[in-house]
Amino acid sequence: MIQKREITTRKDSHPFRYFVPVLCIIIAGAVMLHGCKDLSPTAEKDRVPDPQIELESLKSHAESAEEFIRQANRHFIHLAERVPGFGGIFLEDKGTRLVIRTTNVNTIDRASIENDVKVYLNTEAPIVGSAVEGGVPAMELRFKEANYEYNQLREWQDLIMEPMLDSEGVTLISLSQRQNKIRVGIEEERFENGISELAYVNEIPENAIEISVTGAIQDLRSNHSLRDIQRPLAGGLENNLYDSNGVRLRGACTYSFNAWWSPEGIMTRHWLTNSHCTRMRWSVFSNDQYYQSSITDGSAGYIGYEVHDPPGFNLPFFGCSSTPCRFSDSALIKLSGNQNTWDFGTIARTEGFGALPGEGSGSLVINHSDPRFEIVSEAESSDYFEGLWISKVGRSTGWTIGEVTDTCVHLNHFDSNIGNFRYLCQEMGTLFVQPGDSGSPVFAPSGPPQVTLYGIVWAMLGQGQGSVFSRITGVKEDLGHMITH
Repeated sequence: MIQKREITTRKDSHPFRYFVPVLCIIIAGAVMLHGCKDLSPTAEKDRVPDPQIELESLKSHAESAEEFIRQANRHFIHLAERVPGFGGIFLEDKGTRLVIRTTNVNTIDRASIENDVKVYLNTEAPIVGSAVEGGVPAMELRFKEANYEYNQLREWQDLIMEPMLDSEGVTLISLSQRQNKIRVGIEEERFENGISELAYVNEIPENAIEISVTGAIQDLRSNHSLRDIQRPLAGGLENNLYDSNGVRLRGACTYSFNAWWSPEGIMTRHWLTNSHCTRMRWSVFSNDQYYQSSITDGSAGYIGYEVHDPPGFNLPFFGCSSTPCRFSDSALIKLSGNQNTWDFGTIARTEGFGALPGEGSGSLVINHSDPRFEIVSEAESSDYFEGLWISKVGRSTGWTIGEVTDTCVHLNHFDSNIGNFRYLCQEMGTLFVQPGDSGSPVFAPSGPPQVTLYGIVWAMLGQGQGSVFSRITGVKEDLGHMITH
């Protein structure tokens, strides 16, 4: 029997439960950090804060961040209103079959619910049926028993979210609909007792929590280079970073995708990679120089400089008041060169077919007869499901294919430059990745060679249990509006 001990937790799942106590503490720090990065030293020194403006700004940012998390789970919340005892939904058999978990599996009107669910998905998330000819209406749907309702699991997750993420050794927390449990990842087995105790004192059933040793979250930046210079530029190519003196600052990373982005109302050409592929995460160093593939390619290889990589926000939920948070590992690089430098809305396509889980790397050679995937759309918040099959192209492992295993996962990470930080609402999957694949674009087919852009790869679990990517909606939440196709 685990002995109860005093742990500061309140059974109030609302994310603003710590708003009043911490508000006065974080207004000066959090808002100044987020809003004043581009001020000159003199302007920042002379700036006199207006408490009312700071308060309204903080409230607005908090509401926006809370709304992002709500939208990320909106389709599951709506399905819970349609399916009695709804315990979750996921895909299986390479995305060809829908599985609905329910606590009322033996008593529900299956035909009526199947029709209602398919009508809803066909309207709100038709991409879920992309693996089946005929789309969502033609998909097989089966029911599976659940021990817990989705809304109950979500309430428990919200209850322990902040203290769990603030606990030593915790790498992630998510609501696994396939397992019908709250999933918690830890760095080492020795941290398991503390997690079990936290669940116990909050009266969460033992079998409603799945604890697994994931190891620490590992960035996928590489220490070596394999890619050649390629023009025009497309997603999936190698890039390298140098300082103004030509000194290499990091290992190779992957060029994510091209984007039109407007800092001051005029759309200009940019491209994206991971923030951890810059000199310092969540900071801008505009004098650094990016090359594809390397500085040895001379002026023809130069492809731009960093312009936008916002700091983490500090807000009173999910422990973000003490640990800075963001929704994506992404940064914007201003593209140099003329219009012919880039191939807008495309991702490099390699030879053969993408490597499936267990097959290792895919080809690194660009298919010269069919060299591009064409981005024609972006995933919406309602397009992320467990079991969805996705692809990525990266400079180390090429084109690999896998399935989404966890949606809207909240992750802890450590960076020696900025200390502990937290990523909210990330995606995890079985895509094979290796160092250097950081920045790889993630996509799903929309009818070859057309694809839907889903996000950016940035990490893997230390125990080899999967890859991590930021959803495209999170990238745009952090960096602002952009056009990708």
